[in-house]
Amino acid sequence: MSHDWSVTGILATSATGERRVSPGGRWWGDIHSAYFQGPLWLDEPAWKLQVEVSRTTHFPPEQLWKLVGVPIPGTRQIAGGGALTNLYQAELEFLGLSPPGARLRSRYVSVDGCWNAHIKTPYPVDELRFSLISFRGPGSKYRPNAP
Repeated sequence: MSHDWSVTGILATSATGERRVSPGGRWWGDIHSAYFQGPLWLDEPAWKLQVEVSRTTHFPPEQLWKLVGVPIPGTRQIAGGGALTNLYQAELEFLGLSPPGARLRSRYVSVDGCWNAHIKTPYPVDELRFSLISFRGPGSKYRPNAP
């Protein structure tokens, strides 16, 4: 596996329907490792694994959406919005950026404890995934996926 790609999620399901989730993994030198939230029972003879692998570095230019001039939100706020693009025949609207713990209106969804880029499409896009690669504020540079 190239270091440009990483396991970004694993769903393990036992024959009896028990489920375990891995939020993904990371590279440690030449080894890519992932962990599960809860053990896989050794007495279970078989687990069905659904593994999601995504590009995490060295994105081709046509896969990047560069937004310039988005204000860095203050604590518990959301900032920016209004930009439109079309990637892979999907119309996308950037609604804003929010820090961990932001107070969001009900139409917004976020991952607790993480920076969130809020993006909307006019219809469900099940196979399209987004990664916030980096953003820069005055005198600083933030990389959400940096070790």
